[in-house]
Amino acid sequence: MDLARALHWVGGDRQLLRELVAIFVEEAPGRLAELRRAAAARDATTVERVAHSLKGSAGLLGAASLHAASAELEERAVAKRVDGAADLVARVEGELERVLAVFRDPTWQRRFDSEATP
Repeated sequence: MDLARALHWVGGDRQLLRELVAIFVEEAPGRLAELRRAAAARDATTVERVAHSLKGSAGLLGAASLHAASAELEERAVAKRVDGAADLVARVEGELERVLAVFRDPTWQRRFDSEATP
């Protein structure tokens, strides 16, 4: 997690970043469930949309590994190659859970305040 990069993306607005993190944490489980359903149904359009959304959120939040996994899954969905994408979905899921663990830890904001500088 690169919180300094995330802070840069929001113009140094720490409160805005906190709000975006809260929205991300709230919405992520639903996005993951939708991604699993779409992958199981081989629905490339939905996989692409959800992967794109996760990629954007990950980029904004400085979550490089989640960004990379989501981008790879999105590319695969754009090419309509979602058969056998379970490995990528699992990778996205693992990275997403790692990011969520950081933001669910009540100490993240203290670390953020001490580490991230505009």
